[in-house]
Amino acid sequence: MSTKQTRIIATLAVAGLAATAHAQYTTGITKPVFGVNQPEAFFNEGDDNTFLFDIETDLGIPATAPGFTGLAGDDANRRFFATVRNGPNDDVYEFSYDDLLNPVKLVETQDAMGGDVSIDGLAFDSSTGVLYGTRTLGSAGQPEGLFAIDLTTGVLTLVLDYQDTAFSITIGGIDYNADDGLIYLVDDDADGGRFIYSVDPTNPTGLTEVVRLPSNITDVDGVAAGAGKVFLLTDNANANDGVHHIYDLATGDFTTADSPYPAPAGSPIAPNPSGGAAFTPGLLGGSDCRADIDGDGELTIFDFLEFQNLFDSGDLTADFDGDGSLTLFDFLEFQNGFDAGCP
Repeated sequence: MSTKQTRIIATLAVAGLAATAHAQYTTGITKPVFGVNQPEAFFNEGDDNTFLFDIETDLGIPATAPGFTGLAGDDANRRFFATVRNGPNDDVYEFSYDDLLNPVKLVETQDAMGGDVSIDGLAFDSSTGVLYGTRTLGSAGQPEGLFAIDLTTGVLTLVLDYQDTAFSITIGGIDYNADDGLIYLVDDDADGGRFIYSVDPTNPTGLTEVVRLPSNITDVDGVAAGAGKVFLLTDNANANDGVHHIYDLATGDFTTADSPYPAPAGSPIAPNPSGGAAFTPGLLGGSDCRADIDGDGELTIFDFLEFQNLFDSGDLTADFDGDGSLTLFDFLEFQNGFDAGCP
């Protein structure tokens, strides 16, 4: 059985990546200039980094700003979603963990009238199959808020209007946490007070304050949530102490992980890149440890409890035999996987 592992994809404007600790998430960084300092994807496990692909040249994705502006993980189905800014709207892609170099474009984001709408961050609710996006630019009559994205048409439906608050809210990073069924969002607008918030997608009546960000965290572009933590994709050495920050939901403590920024002097991405993040612990882990439900790299009683919770709630993540329904056979398949252990 393996020890707890840490994993990260980072889409960068530089080829190198500093060692990153305590992470099980993907991150994506956009850059404003084509052909200069390519945004590259990496997988990090502890202090080791594995190059995956160059977003612009290897994938050939057309974009106004090459790179990922939003990311959302669906670890149970071994995929993640990414948005790429392409003019006034975003293209939504689906990436299979097992075929990263062949993403599928799903939709272009738009309003109900077919007008272009841009999205800044993504969260995928694995229990309902709904992809959410956050919008921070409320221009052309579009509110700043949380939207559900129709993966057939690309049409956005407003779920929660941030402008209903009495102060300014700027939320560019969101992620769904399968452990508690909440979407976590980070406001980095000083007027709003800079908070980590949560929203219950089954009852999105408002933002719930989780914790105020420490004074040294001033710019958060992406959020990943899982394994009891909220990972904050923060910028370069000009802000946030030059590191990424991690909030522990149980203890209330903030810790840090090394950041790859700043970019080299004169880089067009410096000093303030933007990006997204998503919790994806199984990205390069293969499908042979599916029984590790809580994603901590170990098989324990907590995986049994998490499987039971998923099954009882009707979450098809517990559909281990893949027949589209939850039955006794799913328990047996889970038990077989658990007994086989993790490599």
